Amino acid sequence: MVQELKKIDFFSGLTDAQLKKIKRICHKQKHTTGERIFKEGTTSPALFIIMSGAVKIVKKLEGQKVYEPITLIKEGKFFGDLSFMDGRPHSTSSIAVRDTQLLVIKKEDFDKLAKSDALLAYEITKNIASDLIRVLRSMDEKFISMMKYVWDRSSD
Repeated sequence: MVQELKKIDFFSGLTDAQLKKIKRICHKQKHTTGERIFKEGTTSPALFIIMSGAVKIVKKLEGQKVYEPITLIKEGKFFGDLSFMDGRPHSTSSIAVRDTQLLVIKKEDFDKLAKSDALLAYEITKNIASDLIRVLRSMDEKFISMMKYVWDRSSD
């Protein structure tokens, strides 16, 4: 599994010894097309890393019966990071869009690892934070673009 972990950007820069420690806390999960991985509002603090397949993140909007797609996450990427970091219920649901294999790191296992190897825990947390920052910057750009559109239209 160490060789599999090396192929994932999220673990880039980690040594073989660190990857072996990560391997010990990873659990494999398989999901078939259309299968829900977690449901909005539930608590299951874990980080889900896509080894193969793809996962759709969806949100049930207030007053609607259907879920709206938020994003599609593909092989090599991860999700569930917000609940993993803060322990709060998931704000979205996740659904496998094709047969998907995941590596799952449960928060409680990560916390045990952090006590024994603070540097490794720091590196993983830093990688999660870097991805969150990337998403936040992208959202910020979209919001500014949307606001500019609204402002331009209102000045007509």
